[in-house]
Amino acid sequence: DEVDEVDEENEEEEEPPAESPRSTTDSASPAAHESNHEHDRAPILIVGPPPSYPPVAVRLAQEGRVVLRILVSGSGAVEHAEVETSSGWKMLDAAALKAARGWTFRPALSTGEPVARSLLHAIVFRLAEAG
Repeated sequence: DEVDEVDEENEEEEEPPAESPRSTTDSASPAAHESNHEHDRAPILIVGPPPSYPPVAVRLAQEGRVVLRILVSGSGAVEHAEVETSSGWKMLDAAALKAARGWTFRPALSTGEPVARSLLHAIVFRLAEAG
């Protein structure tokens, strides 16, 4: 199984505005490199609202980085998501999982055909710096 890696940051302020997830493919992952002919390609996130920062986690000043393992089907749906590396805070991990389960991807391609593939996706919960 090939596993692709992506990073996302989710920064929060007192009144957090809705923002698009910022994802980048980790260039260290050999599967992350797309061919020029689009015959082999990693899954690409196309609909992925960022997770909501749990209000209790904000009050408790909880921050962290959650790494999820996401299985994307050949149709681009999330078939399964689980925490690969915890942030250390159950609320942040749960928020990341809840968001990821609703995401949609352009499926991976292998020899030009859509295939299911797992990827690692990091979500960073960071409190905004006080004014």
